[in-house]
Amino acid sequence: VNVLRPLSTTIGKSLVSELTPQTFDRYWKKREAQRTINDRPRVGKSTIRKECIAATKMLRWARQRGLTAVNPLQDYEKPMEPAGAPARALTYEEEDRVLALPPPLERDVVAWALDTAMRRGEILALTWPRIDRAAGVIHLVGRKINKLRKVPLVLSDRLSGILSRHPQRTTTDLVFHRQDGKPLNRDRLNGMLENAMKSADVP
Repeated sequence: VNVLRPLSTTIGKSLVSELTPQTFDRYWKKREAQRTINDRPRVGKSTIRKECIAATKMLRWARQRGLTAVNPLQDYEKPMEPAGAPARALTYEEEDRVLALPPPLERDVVAWALDTAMRRGEILALTWPRIDRAAGVIHLVGRKINKLRKVPLVLSDRLSGILSRHPQRTTTDLVFHRQDGKPLNRDRLNGMLENAMKSADVP
């Protein structure tokens, strides 16, 4: 549902019989052209590929159940998964340079990511009920494979300090949030981190 939300917002009210492969071509080209405030692509090719796969499966499901007579994406050529740069860990010196630049809240989010290897979405959705300080673990359900895993809080001395700086509120269960208790803005966080890494000369 989350993957298909942008597509649904754009052409969700169209009749399936009116859709053609060219309709989706135009949609995904428009998605590729979107930019953030830092003139970076708002969505990557990997995201567009996931949308294409999800839409194809949705239309196939509907046709198999007689909800639609056609699947305009039946023979659609899906975008290839882009080859990303090899992943590598930051050196301690690079970490220090990057962490010296963001505001305190965002700095703690970045430090949390560095020390736990949690994904961005996992960190932004992290709630206090998932944290067992007595046992020293974070209980996570992976968004990609829906599998429970535990992240030890003893991975770094910084983690305990970060939790102390962000005490549990009565207005929200989120660990990292805005002053009004609402979730942090993902695009703003991405832009801040990109600027910090660029200023710190970290590729």
